[in-house]
Amino acid sequence: MNKQALTLMMAGLFAAQTAMAACNSNDADYVTSSQGWVLQKSTGLIWQPCLHGMSLENGSCTGTPTAANWIGALQAAQSNSDFQSSEWRIPNVKEVASLLEFSCQRRVNEAAFAGQPTNSTLWSNTVGAPVPEGNYSNAVMTVRFFDEVRPPSTRYSYAPFITGQAPTESLNFRLVRNASLADYYQLSLP
Repeated sequence: MNKQALTLMMAGLFAAQTAMAACNSNDADYVTSSQGWVLQKSTGLIWQPCLHGMSLENGSCTGTPTAANWIGALQAAQSNSDFQSSEWRIPNVKEVASLLEFSCQRRVNEAAFAGQPTNSTLWSNTVGAPVPEGNYSNAVMTVRFFDEVRPPSTRYSYAPFITGQAPTESLNFRLVRNASLADYYQLSLP
């Protein structure tokens, strides 16, 4: 192996390690409770750690997410009582997009949401999204958590990640609720 090839290989390994380390660049924004739910400090939202249908085991989500059409997802949120709360809901598109992590391939903080499938597209509760050859007013906005081709000039563009889907499609979803004072007290946060 020549010196130039070795230098390129070492540079590639260093770049890969740097990219891997950056995947959780916003770790300080998330706090996981002893019960397993995740507080996103920047928004004051409590997130379920796993996509619907998956279960939390040893700090990682396992199993297969249970996809549902939009009405099914809304109904699942309404009847959910995980972590001793009945206030779970489908997040709006801005809330879902707040989970996007641009420094890694999974596009989500892997420390807070370990085990989210790489090709996840999640429902929001926001209606009125553009869909190809469809009725704009009946579509629901979704967020895609996987790499998209972006022009080099747009470093952090949300546009490729926000899409629209007909409400009859089956997609994954993650539930959210607003944090309460009791949640902060449990975490001993100021």
